[in-house]
Amino acid sequence: MSTHNSNIQAFWHLVCDHVAEIRSLISEQAALSSDFLDALQDSLSAIDPRLTVFCSPEEDLAQVNLVFGCDGYQQSIDQVLELVAGAPVIEGVKPVAFSPRANHIPDGIELNGLLVHIEEVYFSLRKVQQKLHLDIFLEDLGGDEDDLRVEAVLMFLEAIIGEYDLMTCMASIDWHDLPADPEDHGLKNLSHLRSNYDACGPLQADYGMLLH
Repeated sequence: MSTHNSNIQAFWHLVCDHVAEIRSLISEQAALSSDFLDALQDSLSAIDPRLTVFCSPEEDLAQVNLVFGCDGYQQSIDQVLELVAGAPVIEGVKPVAFSPRANHIPDGIELNGLLVHIEEVYFSLRKVQQKLHLDIFLEDLGGDEDDLRVEAVLMFLEAIIGEYDLMTCMASIDWHDLPADPEDHGLKNLSHLRSNYDACGPLQADYGMLLH
């Protein structure tokens, strides 16, 4: 057995050993212990340092979704798919590859005390030779790569079209300063992106774009 496969098996053994603790998250008062969270991340990093996981309880289904991603790094997409494919059947726990599009698109996202409203963000979506190119517009964006609004917009995009589509169906994402009259420049508010994106499909998934 390869080291990679043994790391995947070790991860799922760890999950199975703590399945009661994971299932307890269906209760709003429950939380995972810090020791288990550290062990979970260490075990995940042994497979691929870029892999992420978060727990999403679904009370109506009495289950907890373990949602795996790779923080926008396309080179780790296959690792996520392989990890989920190698999961055992665990009652009350469902492994999910990548964050799906949200049923409800949030009006705002807060990061470190900064609240970004979706109404502040505009976009232009172009389809060129079957490839999609997304331009994002924010007021006074400048060249600050650490602008928290950029991270917030990426979270909006995951909620709007889903993490997997964001990584594989967007050939490029470019960032621009917002003009004074965005509608006059043919721009639309980000809240309209889902309908515009769906109107472009179906699209062929491609590992051609990197978010980093």
